[in-house]
Amino acid sequence: MKTKKLATIYAIVAAALYAINVPFSKLLLGYVKPTMMAAFLYLGAGSGMFVYSIVAKATRKTASAESLTKKELPYSDPTTMQLIVS
Repeated sequence: MKTKKLATIYAIVAAALYAINVPFSKLLLGYVKPTMMAAFLYLGAGSGMFVYSIVAKATRKTASAESLTKKELPYSDPTTMQLIVS
């Protein structure tokens, strides 16, 4: 139940940040080229993920990642997935 509430909070925060981003981006597009705007958005997203990863490592809330098995390996390559889907 706690995980469900946390996921809901994350979704609401993400929606709020997206809603704030749209009007702000429209204001800046009058002064900045669209490619530079995209660069700012990606830079902001990358910075946020960097800060999140540091905080998560500091609090040790990250789960250890499991390795792919040989059975799952063919599905990890995008070109293989494209061949399977088509």
